[in-house]
Amino acid sequence: MRAAIILALLAAPLAAPAQEIDAPSGLHLVLQDVIWEAETATVRLRFVAPALGGTGEDGAPMAFSEVSGDFQWLCDVHGVPAIVANDLAARQVVISIADREIPFGQMDPDAVQFFEGYSIAADGTCQWEPY
Repeated sequence: MRAAIILALLAAPLAAPAQEIDAPSGLHLVLQDVIWEAETATVRLRFVAPALGGTGEDGAPMAFSEVSGDFQWLCDVHGVPAIVANDLAARQVVISIADREIPFGQMDPDAVQFFEGYSIAADGTCQWEPY
C-alpha cells in the first residue's frame, strides 16, 4: 500500500485549501488538496473548478485547450515554490483540475477532469512530461 501524506497546508507560496486562485485563462480554481508521495517523489496538486463542467450558453464542458496553459502556470507559480518552502525532494508534480471534488484514487465518470505531469529540472523549473 502506497503511503501518501495529504498536506492540509503548505507554506505561503501555495494557496491554502478552499482559497480561490484565478488562473491565467480566467478559470476560478479552489485547491482541493496537496498530496506528497515520498516513495515516488511526487507532489499532486488537486484543484476544483466547477466552471470546467459547463459554463457556456450551450452548457457544454470546457475544452482542454481552453485551460491547458493554466497547468504550467500552476506548476511554476504554486507547485515549485511550495516544494522549495517545504523542503520536499520532489522529482514530479502532477496537477489535476476537476469540475467537482473527487476523493483521491476514485473515479467519477460524470466528472470533467484534466491532468498534466511535470518533472522538476535541475534548475528548479517545471518541465512538461506526457502524463
